[in-house]
Amino acid sequence: MYDVSYVHLKYTKGFKVSEELMEDDRYNVIKKKPAALARAARRQAESLAADRFNNAFSSGTGGDAKYLASTLHPRADGGTAQSNASASGIALTEVNLNTGLMAMSGQLDDKGMMISMRANVLVVPPALEKTAYEITKSTLRSDTADNDANYYSGKLKVIVWDWLSAAAGGSDTAWFLLDSAQHELNYYWRIRPEFKQDNSFDTGMALFKVRMRASSGWSDWRGFWGSKGDSTSYTS
Repeated sequence: MYDVSYVHLKYTKGFKVSEELMEDDRYNVIKKKPAALARAARRQAESLAADRFNNAFSSGTGGDAKYLASTLHPRADGGTAQSNASASGIALTEVNLNTGLMAMSGQLDDKGMMISMRANVLVVPPALEKTAYEITKSTLRSDTADNDANYYSGKLKVIVWDWLSAAAGGSDTAWFLLDSAQHELNYYWRIRPEFKQDNSFDTGMALFKVRMRASSGWSDWRGFWGSKGDSTSYTS
């Protein structure tokens, strides 16, 4: 029901050094600098993509004027607003994982029709890696002495993403579910990182540069579900 535009932003970084520094670089200090440009480009690409998750509850609205993760997504037909976020910030546990899966499977389209969403990807920060794998990879149910089969075994792909951590501007408690076949979170490369090196004839400087153009966003909130995981109420 909404048109979404993706604006490819340009990111550049570079440095210059004298020809003498290049010639006398006995300890390869200068030769390591281009590798630093590559790391900077990778950090920018990861950060740009992770922003969709790190800011899902707090900034960046979609066509419906709501955050990506919202408890109040309006319906075009005027029906009851929908939610793709935990209103109580449930932590990642076996029971709460099922709550998220059920909530996602109940997502409707703008006419109130069932879509049949099936989450098959669990995205977590490094702090939740152990918990995620215990829940989804154990042969038997986690955190119980009962000899029950693990219902989640083989059902979810776990993605542990460093750029979702608190150290990277994210959260160590938030966790997310995706339907890989139907979610509409997008990342577009207009120009992948290009590395160039040149010499200035007039100034005698060696020039190094990296340039890239990319954009990220979402065209629809459906196929995505998230929880802040901090056990605090959330309504937005």
